Amino acid sequence: MIYHFRVAALQPRLVTMLRVQLTAIANITKSRLLDQSLNIREDIEELRQMLDDVHDGDLEEIQKILEDTTVLYDQISRGIAIPSLADSWTMTEAAEAESDYSDEEEDTKEDSEWQAEMTAIQNTHQSELETIRHHYEHQLKSMRERIEHEEARRRKLQEELVQITVRLLQFLPSICASPNYTPFPDP
Repeated sequence: MIYHFRVAALQPRLVTMLRVQLTAIANITKSRLLDQSLNIREDIEELRQMLDDVHDGDLEEIQKILEDTTVLYDQISRGIAIPSLADSWTMTEAAEAESDYSDEEEDTKEDSEWQAEMTAIQNTHQSELETIRHHYEHQLKSMRERIEHEEARRRKLQEELVQITVRLLQFLPSICASPNYTPFPDP
């Protein structure tokens, strides 16, 4: 039963995510970056229709749509058109050799950028943890002060109660001896 509640909570999020992904793919296909022979618009529409027809709790169908969306991304990655010059006088071959070198340089650059990004994320995470720790330390300090205040207040009230009880016990014999005193009737 808990599984069904989790599925019910998860399914709308997955459907929304898939709609966003399909819209992104559709926008990519409209750009001029893709090879013109790659025609995936029908696939996108078919997946959108399947998404519209998904029944509540049908995670298998959502999984199939997700897999098909991933296949579309693979097709897009293979279908990106790289413009090249075919003129014999442009030294296209030399440019291709340079592009191989630059790809390695980009990969290295990407690794260093990746490392820098990870460091930045770790620093941000550490900063957030520090902020949270300070926040909870402040709350803990406030709670301790409040507990100490309440404990002091309880002790003061208890002392007042003891003083009132002592005074009452001191005056009780004189009250009982007074001529106007009538004891409480037994129930």
